[in-house]
Amino acid sequence: MGLTIGRSELKEAGVISIDRCYFQKMRSGLIELHAFSDASECAYGACVYILYEHESGTSCCLVASKTTVVPVSKHSIPRLELLGCLISVRLVESVRKVLQDVLNRPFLQLLV
Repeated sequence: MGLTIGRSELKEAGVISIDRCYFQKMRSGLIELHAFSDASECAYGACVYILYEHESGTSCCLVASKTTVVPVSKHSIPRLELLGCLISVRLVESVRKVLQDVLNRPFLQLLV
């Protein structure tokens, strides 16, 4: 049993807005990237969260994620876990590069 939504319901939903201004209230230069990966027999994936301090506390937001369907050829779960780690590292590196460009800082302290 699945959830079905018609076109009329989608039109009534209006515009969905997701705030992506991560550093609007940023107080300190410390930014932490937290990466997680997992694998199963069907797929493997990774996600990267950013954690930073601001005036009213600390915020944590999902920045990027990537999933991959397992190929038809048989792979062991440990191998798929390693592939998940690989895309996790690549994802962290791409987020790190973008953050350095966006914040215009020669060195950005990242705790991974």
